[in-house]
Amino acid sequence: QTGSLPLAFDVIRGVIEAELHAPLEQLFDSIDPAPVAAASIGQVHRAVLDGQPVAVKVRYPGVQDTVEGDFRQLARIGRLASLGTSVDGPALVQELRERMVEECDYGREAAWQQAFAQRWADEPEIDVPPLLPHRSSDGVLTTGWREGDAFELLCAAPQARRDAVAQTLVRFTFGSFFGGGVLHADPHPGNFLFPGNGRVVALDFGCVRRFPPDLLASARRLSRLVVDDERAGFPEAVLASGQVGRPDRFDYDDFWAFQRWLHAPWWQPGFHFEAGWLREGMTWTGPRARNARHMAFPPPWLWLMRIQAGLHAVLVKLGAQGDLRAAFREALDTPCDPLGGPA
Repeated sequence: QTGSLPLAFDVIRGVIEAELHAPLEQLFDSIDPAPVAAASIGQVHRAVLDGQPVAVKVRYPGVQDTVEGDFRQLARIGRLASLGTSVDGPALVQELRERMVEECDYGREAAWQQAFAQRWADEPEIDVPPLLPHRSSDGVLTTGWREGDAFELLCAAPQARRDAVAQTLVRFTFGSFFGGGVLHADPHPGNFLFPGNGRVVALDFGCVRRFPPDLLASARRLSRLVVDDERAGFPEAVLASGQVGRPDRFDYDDFWAFQRWLHAPWWQPGFHFEAGWLREGMTWTGPRARNARHMAFPPPWLWLMRIQAGLHAVLVKLGAQGDLRAAFREALDTPCDPLGGPA
C-alpha cells in the first residue's frame, strides 16, 4: 500500500543490518534508497540480489509498542460503542488487536506467503511472489520482484480485461476461504498488481485470518442456502452461525433480503457491479437498519464481512460485469484442505 510518509533511508539501513546481522553492501548487490511503497507498519524498497530484482519490506522500529498503545485506548472506546447493542465490543477490539500484532511479525507473514504461494502455484492467473528466507527475519521480508499495472491503470483498461481480473479475484478470495480455510484479509487494491490477461499478483500477507472449521462450515451452509434460494432452512442456519444477538427481536426476513443482496453477484447471471447496487446495501448496514441492535458479530465473522465489502468495492470501481456464478460455485463446492502457514 502507499500513502504514508516514508522513514529516512539511514534508519531503514540500520533496521536491515540489525535484523540480518550484516552490512547492507554484503546483503544486497544494490538497494534503491527511495521506497516504492510506504504504509503504517513499514515500507518497501527495490533491491538487487544475485543479479535479480527483489522487494525488501522493512518494519518501522518501535511499531509494535505503538500498536499496543493504540489498542489500549481503543478497548475503552469499544466498550462504550457497543452499549445498547448485542455486539461484544471488547471482543471485536481484541480480535483486531491480535491481527494487528500479527501483522507486525514479518516472520509470520513470511510463513503465510509461502503457504499461499504453494497453494496457488499451479494456477497461472494467480501469482504469489516467492519468499527469500536467507534475506528475511521478523522485521525484514525479502521476496521476488513483480511487475504489473497498479489498480488505477487497470480501471482504465478495456472491459474484457477488467472482467477477467474480476473472475481471478473471486477465485482467489473465495477459493482461499472455502478451499483453504483462510482469507487474505486486506482487500486494499494496492495489495495487488495486474500484469495483464486477467492475471493478478497478490502482495502483502501480513493480515491473514485462519477460520475454525465450525465457522467455515456455517458460512458455506449459509451461502449455499442463499445462492440456491432455499429460504426454509435459513433461520436455523443464521441462528447456528452465532450472528443473532436477540432471537426474540431478530428480523429473519430482513436478514434474508440482505443476504440475497450480498450474494447477488453469485446467483444473478450477467451481474453488473455498479455504485447504485453498492449504495443499496446501506439499507441493511447503517445504524437505522432493522437488525442493527439485534445482531451479534462473532469476531472471526468481522473479517469475512470486511473482505466481502472490500471485494465488492473493488469490483464496483472496475465496473466489472459478467457471469461470476461458476467462479463462486467452484470455490463454494471445494472441500476444505486447510492451508498451512504459521503455527
